Amino acid sequence: MSDPYNDPSVNKVLAVDDDALVLAALKEQLPLMGFHVTTVDSDTLAREHLKAEIFGIILIEQNLAGTSGIELLKEAQEAQPDATRILLASGISIEEVTEVLKVGHLHVVVTGKMRALFDFLDSVILDFLDSIVVLDFGGLLFLIT
Repeated sequence: MSDPYNDPSVNKVLAVDDDALVLAALKEQLPLMGFHVTTVDSDTLAREHLKAEIFGIILIEQNLAGTSGIELLKEAQEAQPDATRILLASGISIEEVTEVLKVGHLHVVVTGKMRALFDFLDSVILDFLDSIVVLDFGGLLFLIT
C-alpha cells in the first residue's frame, strides 16, 4: 500500500473462521469501528475473496476445518503482501507461533477475549504496525513487537 491514508482497501477486513458466533461478532462490531468486513466460514471462500478483492486486514482462525490457518495465511501473504495478516488462535504452541513468525509480517492474536481483538484491530489501523504478537495467558496480555 503506497499511501495508506488514501487507500480505500485499508479499512477492508476479510475474516475467516468456521465459528458462526465469532463471525457474527466481527460482522457486528468491526463496522462500528469504521471497518468494512467480509466474513467467510471456509478456506475455499477465503481463497475466492483473496483473488477477487484487496483487503487491508486479513483475519484467519488457526483451527479451520479442512486446512491450517497458518497455511492459509501463507497463501494470503502471496496473494496480498501489503495486507496486515492476523492469525486468531486459542491454545497455540510456541512452535506454531514460531512457524507463523517465520512466514513474515504476520500478527498473532492468542486470546479468548473478543474485546482484546477489537482493541488490537483498532491499534493496527491507527499505527500501521509491521509485526506484533499478542499473547493472553490467564488475563495477562503480552504485546511483543
